[in-house]
Amino acid sequence: MNKPNEKEIARRILIALYEAWDKDQFLSLEPILEGSGYEFEDFHNIVKTLNQQHGLIKEYGSSYTYELTPDGIGYIEENRLVAGEMTEKHQTARNHILEYLCSLYEEKGRGADEQWSKICEGVKIESHEMLKDLSFLSDIGYVEAMTSSFRITDKGYQYHRGTVPDELI
Repeated sequence: MNKPNEKEIARRILIALYEAWDKDQFLSLEPILEGSGYEFEDFHNIVKTLNQQHGLIKEYGSSYTYELTPDGIGYIEENRLVAGEMTEKHQTARNHILEYLCSLYEEKGRGADEQWSKICEGVKIESHEMLKDLSFLSDIGYVEAMTSSFRITDKGYQYHRGTVPDELI
């Protein structure tokens, strides 16, 4: 068996983890290791690089299980490592969320927040899918999770609208 290069193994790991994230699952890297042609130590060095040097993945529990970090999700989408249809669904959800929360901010001010179920209305994406993207946007600092609602941050507003909100406080 011809051993694939390290970049190809890293891509396989990232794609498999993105697909698992999309399905709300976690993934053991053991099947990828077994099919890679690499010895554990060499494979683990690739995993370690993705984890510690690039911050794209992080360990989750045991059994050699990993998940993507927000940076990993962004990297995969920016570099188009997975099918456009899969990432398009998440981009649609995020754009809807940001548009909704920016409009709410403009209408009611900086402290305005909304229940996630209300934010999800009017988009053809399952609400549990929207929660995944709300969580992602929260992780990257574009929205802020309140007790059971969300609001836009200045960073999220600026990203989506391209300007800084007028209010100072």
